[in-house]
Amino acid sequence: MPTEIAPSSQGGKAVAPVHADVDGELFHEMLEPFDQDQEGVHHELDQQPAIVLARPSDAVELERAQAGDGEPVPIELKQPGKVDDEKMRFHRLSGHAQYQDWCELCVANRGRERGHYRVEDKDSDVPVITCDYNFLTFNKSKETIAQKTPTVLCASDKRSGMCFAVQVLEKGSKFAYGCAAFGHWIDSLGYKRIRLRCDPEPALKDFVRGTIRRCSTTEVVMETVPVASHASMGVGEQVHQAVIGKFRVIKADLEQQLGVVIPPASPLNPWMIRHAAWVRNRFEKRPDGHTPYYNITGCEYSAVVHVFGETVMARIPQSQTKKFSGRFVKAIWLGKAELSDEHFVGNEAGSFMCSVCPRAVSSRR
Repeated sequence: MPTEIAPSSQGGKAVAPVHADVDGELFHEMLEPFDQDQEGVHHELDQQPAIVLARPSDAVELERAQAGDGEPVPIELKQPGKVDDEKMRFHRLSGHAQYQDWCELCVANRGRERGHYRVEDKDSDVPVITCDYNFLTFNKSKETIAQKTPTVLCASDKRSGMCFAVQVLEKGSKFAYGCAAFGHWIDSLGYKRIRLRCDPEPALKDFVRGTIRRCSTTEVVMETVPVASHASMGVGEQVHQAVIGKFRVIKADLEQQLGVVIPPASPLNPWMIRHAAWVRNRFEKRPDGHTPYYNITGCEYSAVVHVFGETVMARIPQSQTKKFSGRFVKAIWLGKAELSDEHFVGNEAGSFMCSVCPRAVSSRR
C-alpha cells in the first residue's frame, strides 16, 4: 500500500522529523516559525454587489416587460445576504470549497464574470488523467525580486473529478518528491489502468515518465496532445483555475487572520496548494450532486478538520513521547493526509503527522 507523504517546501530553518519514506527516499519538511497569535474573528462582510445577475422567477414576465413599451429594462444585481458566524465558520473549515457570493474572499480571488458550462464526454473504458504545469506569477519588488516563481503541477481525473496539486522546485523528474507524490495519488484512486495525458513539453513528459516509474499498483499509459492544443487539455485547464483559485482564497484568509503578507517563497505555500486540492476533492460538489471523493470511495467525507493555519494542540507521535514530558504540543494545522486521514501540523521544531489535535484555547489561537 502506498506510503503517505507530505509536501516539500522551498525553504525554512527547521527540519521536520522524518515521517515519509517512498522507495527508500526520505522527504524532510521545512517549516519556518511564524506568529501563532491568531486572535480575532472573521469580520462581518460588507454587502457588495455580486457578479451574478439576479434572475426573475418567471422569464415570461421579463420578456413582456421588455416588449411592453419598448423601454429598456434594467436588471438589478443580486445583493449578497448576511450570514451568521456558524455558517461562516463552516465555510472556512471547508476551505472555501463552495463559491459563495457573500464571502468577500471568494469574490476577490475566485470571482468570474459569468459561468461557462461544459458538456461531459462519455467516459471511455480506461480513465483519463490530464496534467500540466502552472506558474504562480507575482509582482516583483525589492523584497521579492530574487524569489523564484512557484511552479505547480496540477492533474485531474476526468471520470471522478478528483484533482491533485503539488509545488515542485523544478520541472522534470529530477525533483523526485513531485513524481513520488503524483504516483502515490494515482495509486490511491484505485484504478488498474489509466491513460495519463500531457502536452508535448519535454520537461513535462520527463516528469510523467518519472511518475510512471513510481506507480506501484496502477498501469499507466502516457499520451500527448498536439502542440498548442489547449482544447485537448480542457479539463486540466479548468482544474488549474479551480485549485489555484482556492489556493488564493486560503492564502488571503490566513493573511487576514494573521495581519501579514505571505511571500511567494514562504514554506507555507506548498501546504496551502496541497490543501486546496484536498478540500476541492472532499467538499465541492459536481453536477451529479456528489463530491469527487464520493465518486471514488462511495461515501461523502466526514471527519475532523480545522481552518488552515489555526493553532491546535497536536499529540506527539507515540514513538517520540516520554512519560516525563507532556503528550500534546502547540502547533499549526497544515492539512490532512490522503489515505490515513491523519493531521499534518507544524511548529518551530518542524512538521509531523498526528491522529489527534484538538483546538487550542480560544484566546491563544
